[in-house]
Parts: sequence; C-alpha cells; structure tokens
Amino acid sequence: MRRHITVNPCCLFLLVTGSLLGAEAGDRSAVDGFVTRDMAAAVSGATIGIDSRTGDFHRQTTTNMSGYYSMDDLEPGGYSVWAEIKGYGCIIYPHVALFPGERTHQDFHFVRAKRSPGNCEPIQKTVK
Repeated sequence: MRRHITVNPCCLFLLVTGSLLGAEAGDRSAVDGFVTRDMAAAVSGATIGIDSRTGDFHRQTTTNMSGYYSMDDLEPGGYSVWAEIKGYGCIIYPHVALFPGERTHQDFHFVRAKRSPGNCEPIQKTVK
C-alpha cells in the first residue's frame, strides 16, 4: 500500500530557505566575555573593539550593567580584541582566533595603573 504525502509549496519553500539560512549562520563566529576591574568589580560601559588582522574590519560595542559584552555574526579568522576603561587604560589581545560556528570567550581584567592611560589603538602587526 502506497501513501502519498502532499506538501504545500509555501511550506517547502520555508523549509528549504530556513535550512539554507541556518547553514549560513552556522558558519559565522562570535566573541563574548566580561570586563572587571580591581579584583572582580564588573565594569559597565567599557569600550570593546575587534579588528581583523588584515585591517579591513572593525567593530565596537560597550559592556552592559553586568560587565558583559557580545559581538555576533563575525567572519571566522584572526582578530585583535581590545577593551578600554577610562582611568585604567587599554588591554589588547592581538591574536584571537574565531572559528566557524563557534563562540570565543575573552575576558578582560583591569588593575589601576600608576601611570596615566594611553591611547588605545588596535595593534597593527604582521602575522607570519
């Protein structure tokens, strides 16, 4: 005994389109983490930046009330990720690798420096 299944063309379109979009989104990367200062105090409003090693991509965000930040929908590849807090200066991680479909966690822990904070410029290094 044969059974026939009838599929509404609209549902088939949504199924195929959703599968394609899901596959595409699965190839993207993300980075997130927390910013703290002076032995674990969360920092709200810290500036977080991400720059591609090739220099053709830059994005910035700020931390929320819990000191958390997140940047989604990034191309996999090599990046510099940095954080800056007024009065504390800047921390740069120049070699952060983002892999397809994965979220990389990168925290920043600040301790007040005795010197005045400098300008936070992304590191432009040639990676061999």
